[in-house]
Amino acid sequence: MKNNNFKACKIFFLVTLLLFGFSNQAMSIEKKSVLFNLENILGTFPQRYSEGEREDLLELLYLQATRTKDQCENARLEEEVSVETFFGGENGPLSPKETRRLKIFSFFKKICVGIPAAIAKGIFERPRPYLTFSEIKPCIEKEDSYSYPSGHAAIARAMAHILAKKFPERAALFYERADEVALNRVLGGVHYPSDIVAGKKLADALSKEVLSDKRLLMEIQNL
Repeated sequence: MKNNNFKACKIFFLVTLLLFGFSNQAMSIEKKSVLFNLENILGTFPQRYSEGEREDLLELLYLQATRTKDQCENARLEEEVSVETFFGGENGPLSPKETRRLKIFSFFKKICVGIPAAIAKGIFERPRPYLTFSEIKPCIEKEDSYSYPSGHAAIARAMAHILAKKFPERAALFYERADEVALNRVLGGVHYPSDIVAGKKLADALSKEVLSDKRLLMEIQNL
């Protein structure tokens, strides 16, 4: 199983490099080449003082005013990126046995989706909402990284894409949970709604390429 997951991660990472314009000398690629491809996939975030930023802020303030302690606690529990925190637990779509079996899968998804998300953050350099607006008070731990796109939203949706292929009868449940994880990042006060949209776009772009490989689909069934 570990070997299958390693090969799947390798394929995923190679596709990521292609999507972002990397060559075999990935480390020497100019930043502008990566920027061009990411902008095509994600677009840019709402600029300062724009109507889009205003809508982002209003949604943040609404969720901040209406959130409960239980909702904040759920968001806090999802700070750790894993199959268990996203899709396991008492009400999760995965059983405890399935969650244990898929733990290694959680690792390679975090790396293979988390890396391009981190690259995008460094390129767009959007500050976290609480750094721009003092009225935003997070109820979960603050982040040191940039805000756009949301890595949690990207990873959760990418996981949902893969899990839906393995357990198609539960596909709707996986996507519903991924959306909850993404929304909780806004409810918690550490992301804008537009960060979530961008994270989902990133996951969709990566997953579309990866899941077109029939060999990989077979390996997913063997996880």
